[in-house]
Amino acid sequence: MFQTRKDRALATVILLIDPSLLYLVGEPDDPLEVWRLLSNHFQKKTWANRLAFRRKLHSLRLEKGQSVQEHIKSMTEVFSELSVIGDNISDKNRVVYLLASLPESFDMLVTAFEANSDVPNLERVIEKLRHEERKQTERKAVNETEEGLTAKHKARRGPKCLTSL
Repeated sequence: MFQTRKDRALATVILLIDPSLLYLVGEPDDPLEVWRLLSNHFQKKTWANRLAFRRKLHSLRLEKGQSVQEHIKSMTEVFSELSVIGDNISDKNRVVYLLASLPESFDMLVTAFEANSDVPNLERVIEKLRHEERKQTERKAVNETEEGLTAKHKARRGPKCLTSL
């Protein structure tokens, strides 16, 4: 039974490896050994990798047109990469990095969080960011509708007769 599970795990890992990279694992017979080989090759725990991921983390910003969900996903991926190479980031620091990466349009929300003496938990911050994004999207839609109606109203006035002046 154990051998069957081991063989199944090995097959799963091997099938997920890009064919051009199979040379890295040679003739494997142990899924754990394959995992270690791949981990050592792609997730080296060097200070250079740590620096590269930290730089990436510090440069992440919520860009105009990008959704909050996409931004959180990008940050979570970098947090995970850092964790894999042994550089764990606490939840409190994750909150700090996330709030620091937001544009000015989220300043009121960030200020509200700053008013508390304790760092809020990550789940609450994410929930509030999604809510704020929804509000901003709704406001933008209302403003665009109002601008469209105003422009349409101005267009109805028609030409002015200047000869009767």
